This record gives sequence, structure tokens and C-alpha cells, in this order.
Amino acid sequence: MDEWGQLGACLKALADEKGAGFLRREAWATYQELAKRSDVDPGLARLALTTLLADPGGWIEGHGADAEGLESYLEDECFLSARAAARMAQMYSGLFSAENMETWNKRRGEGLRAFCSKPQELCVEACSVWDNGSGSITCSFSAAVQVEVADDSKLQRVFASELDRAPFIPEREVRSTLQELLQSELQGDFDEYVNAERYYEPYVYDYAENFQYVVDGFCDMYGLKPMRIESTCDQTDFEPDPYPLPW
Repeated sequence: MDEWGQLGACLKALADEKGAGFLRREAWATYQELAKRSDVDPGLARLALTTLLADPGGWIEGHGADAEGLESYLEDECFLSARAAARMAQMYSGLFSAENMETWNKRRGEGLRAFCSKPQELCVEACSVWDNGSGSITCSFSAAVQVEVADDSKLQRVFASELDRAPFIPEREVRSTLQELLQSELQGDFDEYVNAERYYEPYVYDYAENFQYVVDGFCDMYGLKPMRIESTCDQTDFEPDPYPLPW
């Protein structure tokens, strides 16, 4: 494979990982990825940056598979020599071919579909300190929540902007994102529960009932159905604040 073919292969690999939109939208980031590679000629990496800024993918989308027309476009827009324009036009015609675009479009949202196809477990934990001014109690709570997707349209709306940025977002990132969202809901509610009364010590061993309401609201918002919740909680004994000795 010559250096032009290697450039095309590297751009194809990037599109397979991040989507064709990444190449069209993030010319500088694409160049940085190419510049890291020892198998891509630095001059061709810079040429890719220059030509990607002209959005050859958009030109092909609007004009079809016309390599000669794309060659003329790149020559005019990027001030390329006839030879360079011809080689880049040939490469981009193959890269943004109808076959490749169809494959990438079919893969859009594949991680989200995989997430929706089976039960998932979201693991979260929270810690909060109750302090009445003379001492404190440290409280903790952790839970494993098994859920199933009940309404995937809600998840589609939640991840719409993410799918525009990264159409092949993997299943693990969908799960991680939802886990972080549930974690945030739990931490906020747990802080309120633990610090509800300034002069009465908290009793976190009853918090599991509160968490059920947190999970129910979360699942309703994101189109999920709670299947099982396993949780543990703990709190330390009251720890008086140390006072300095008078001498």
C-alpha cells in the first residue's frame, strides 16, 4: 500500500470508530490523530487537514460520485496541484462512497440498541456527613439497581446530541452515562436525608425506602423499568469534635 492508500486507510479507520461526521466536523482533531501515527506521511496529514476543511464529504453528498468534479473542486478550493487534487479526490470518493455511508448509517446507535436489548445493572454509592457543630456522623449508602428499557424513545432523546457527536457510542458508555446520572440523583437525595435535622442524628438504615422513590423517578424520566434493587448502608458512631486544651 502506498502512502496515499495508507492515508485513506487511516481516515477509514477513524470513521469506523467515530463516524463520518467526525471527519467532516473535526478537521483539526482528525489531523491530530493522523499526526500521532508513524505510518502517515506528515505532509499528507497536513494535506488531509487542508482538504477536510473544504468538506469533501459534503461535496460528495451533494454531487454524487463524480471524482473529476471533486478533483476540480479541491483544486480550486484548496489551491492544490492537479496531481494532488486527483489523488485526494480518488481517496475521498472511496472513503465517502455510498457503500461506506450506508454501513456507517446502519451502525448509528448500535451501542444504544445493544443497551436496550437486555437487562442492565447500575451500581451507585453515596457518602454524606451529618455535623451538628459539636460532632459528626459519617453515613454511606450503596446500591446495585437492575433495570430494563421500557421506552427506548426516551433514551433516544437523552442521547440525541451524543449520537450526533459519536454515533457509534458503545454500550458501556450508555450504561456509564446513566449510572452517573443516577449517582447524581442519589447523592443529592442522600445529602438531604442525612442532613434533614441539624440536632437529631440521622438513621440511614431506613434510607432504602427513600432510594426506591429516587429510582422510580429516575426510571420514569429515562424510560427504564426497575427490576431489582440490592442496597447496603452504614453510619459511624457520633464522633465529638476535638477541643484544644486550655494550656
